[in-house]
Amino acid sequence: MRVNVYSTKIDVIDMACSITQVARWGQAHESRAINFCNVHSIITASESVEFSQALNRGDLNLPDGAPIAGFVKKKYGVKQRRISGPDFMVEYFHAAKKWHEKIYLYGNTESVLKKLIQKIHKDFPWIEIVGHYAPPYCAVAQQEENKWIAEINNSKANTLWVSLGCPKQELWLALHKDKINCAMLAVGAAFPLIAGEIPRAPQWMREHSLEWAYRLYREPRRLIGRYFYTNLCFLLFILKDYFAQSK
Repeated sequence: MRVNVYSTKIDVIDMACSITQVARWGQAHESRAINFCNVHSIITASESVEFSQALNRGDLNLPDGAPIAGFVKKKYGVKQRRISGPDFMVEYFHAAKKWHEKIYLYGNTESVLKKLIQKIHKDFPWIEIVGHYAPPYCAVAQQEENKWIAEINNSKANTLWVSLGCPKQELWLALHKDKINCAMLAVGAAFPLIAGEIPRAPQWMREHSLEWAYRLYREPRRLIGRYFYTNLCFLLFILKDYFAQSK
């Protein structure tokens, strides 16, 4: 089931079912795009036709954020919980003990990738890492891009985990849909969080939908402007929707 949140289609699904679906796509080497949508990405999509189209072409758009899950529950009367990129990645790796999972890690920096690979080897030894690449921040030639697409496909990876930041990673998935033969997941900050490069909010804060406050505390200069703008826009959207429904 898919519902509309602003201009973005969000899937109503729980963690277990989403893991099962991604695993099926991965084992079949189907080219699929999985996005984790929070307030930032929802508002960005409302202001960019290109980004909105990229998200809505995704095969699975998961609600990454309590405001998104809460809106879905309130408006459509369905039970929905937040499914974040880092949580999904960890839960998926735990579940993959039941099958042979080959993964490819794409994005972030060589330093973060090195720590992440060590963490995966330690905590999830049943996961086979068949490749990794930290692309340059600048644009690359098409020949170079084709080289890495071929490497990912030749690796026979079941899932490709992408950490390029929003909206770059979601646009990257949309661009490479039907070119890369595996399930592709835009997991953003999951790489440095799982690698231990940056600390994650305590469990109690995550359970009470306060992870945003912890991130703001850790990176106030980078996040305060974005949080203020996108949260205000989303609040206005909720109020507008509420009054429209009340008429």
